[in-house]
Amino acid sequence: MEKFEARFPKIIARTPEGKKEIKERLEKDYLEFRKEIAPYEISKTEREEALPIIKDMESVARKILEKYKKRPEKPFPLERVYLLRQGGIEAYTSGRALGGFCNPIEQYIALDRTNSDVETTLTYLHERFHLASPTAVKMIEGEPKPLWSGIFVFDKIAKKEVKIQFREIGEAIK
Repeated sequence: MEKFEARFPKIIARTPEGKKEIKERLEKDYLEFRKEIAPYEISKTEREEALPIIKDMESVARKILEKYKKRPEKPFPLERVYLLRQGGIEAYTSGRALGGFCNPIEQYIALDRTNSDVETTLTYLHERFHLASPTAVKMIEGEPKPLWSGIFVFDKIAKKEVKIQFREIGEAIK
């Protein structure tokens, strides 16, 4: 079983036990996601053929992020990139997302492997920038939820996400 290791999210808890509880829950949720997404994934052969273009875009993403964040950016682990058959994202999310999505808490990217390398790589780049945004996780009503994530802040009192707009991309990914 793959051990869950968060790279970017900051876990906010009052005690070490609270942090441990959140990490264990995130690991459980991630493993559940892996089981749910499996029927939508492309074949291993198709994945191996697509990985070079994802690797190239990861290199581009890191260069851009390092420019704006002004510090080295760790490579995103390719085992946390899920390539689905065309239309797989829409099917998996019951129409709530198209083309791709990421999970800033559990740190993974899922995207459709389309017939267009350009479309696939641009979707990867888009989702990768979301993951590079700062994220903090806290237990809210018994669930690990983002306290803040990139351009979204979770309002503890209203118990909802609140959009905040930034003038420059650098502000959102610092």
